[in-house]
Amino acid sequence: MKIAIVGKIASGKSTLINELSKLGHSTLSVDSVVNDLYKVNNEGYKRIESFFGPEFVNGKEVDRKKLSKHVVTDKVNLEVLNGLIHPLIQDTIKKSNATFIELPILKSRYISYNFNKVVLLECPNNISIERLIKYRNFSNEKAINYINMWQEPDKEKVDLIIETRNNLTNLDIEKVVKLL
Repeated sequence: MKIAIVGKIASGKSTLINELSKLGHSTLSVDSVVNDLYKVNNEGYKRIESFFGPEFVNGKEVDRKKLSKHVVTDKVNLEVLNGLIHPLIQDTIKKSNATFIELPILKSRYISYNFNKVVLLECPNNISIERLIKYRNFSNEKAINYINMWQEPDKEKVDLIIETRNNLTNLDIEKVVKLL
């Protein structure tokens, strides 16, 4: 069984996946997958260097700050990045034995995941922006740009929606576990 944990940036996905891991459940974070893909000699690194140029890598890993600045307000470059990286992420997810998988989106032009269940974490934009500014040192403009990039999933395909305005509760986590 594979259960997707989706939601926009700063909605609580990583917090939920960490709590599920603490309870002994097998988890996978797409952020961790991308971090690995972006290390030198890995396929994501090679693709970024080849397409975007050597100024986007530093000999150890992809320069994520430079790359994000390059794609966050440019939909064409964002689509190119998605086309380069999303298929690699999809392959990793398919090979994974993880039960709970944290990722920002369920589909793009380049990928479509098949999950048994989907959990959507919803958080008002103003709260997500506050979190990004407070915990990640984003500027207000950068936070808004990141929020605007997110594509909400088709709610008909969502099995559980959790409102995270006031953070996750033990009851929220129990509801997710009951999906098993």
